[in-house]
Amino acid sequence: SNTKNVIVGGTCSTLELQKSNTNFIVPTAFTATNAKYIVANGDLAGGNFATLVVPFAAALPSGGAAYTLDQGVNLIDGNIRGTSVSSIAANSPVLVTKAGDYTATSAAIPAIASGATFTNGELVGTYSAVAAPASSYVLQNHTSGEGVAFYLVGSTQPTVNPFRAYIKAQASNVKALNVVFSDADGIEGVKKDETTRTSVYNLAGQRLAAPQKGVNIINGKKVIIK
Repeated sequence: SNTKNVIVGGTCSTLELQKSNTNFIVPTAFTATNAKYIVANGDLAGGNFATLVVPFAAALPSGGAAYTLDQGVNLIDGNIRGTSVSSIAANSPVLVTKAGDYTATSAAIPAIASGATFTNGELVGTYSAVAAPASSYVLQNHTSGEGVAFYLVGSTQPTVNPFRAYIKAQASNVKALNVVFSDADGIEGVKKDETTRTSVYNLAGQRLAAPQKGVNIINGKKVIIK
């Protein structure tokens, strides 16, 4: 069959996944001739970031970037470190920055049980809707507060939908964690910018009154302030 998401004799010609409240359960492994996960514009928190876990090794859309949060959490300054990756490993949750198709060919899709989770660095990905554990952090856009960041889960446990991820529980009461990328491609020079500034943001999409030490987005460009 050439119908998408139909498996015949252990092969699916076209596997097409996207944001859903329906759990993704795979009772037996199969091969997808063509596979993709569609990240829509509305999936990006504040238009900036989304967590993503997919069951196949995926290429990024043109102009897209992905980061593993594998460098630990700084509970003093409220930062979590990210490392740029050129593609997404199967069942390996990451942070992505662009809407589009995340694709693969001849993808081996493993069996996935209901409620199974997958860890990559500080991120825990899920294919089943789960309540975020207490003391974990979920990606949200607080439009009336700090903007886009990973926010601490307290007594109210938000739902993490299939194909999404949360930061595992930390021994901390830090309200929010901002993502800091380490020497990611696209940073335009290591310099102190003294030019006129019309807009300054951090990497979590929060507007700043003035540049801070580290990576800033100044007039749409990434600049490191020493």
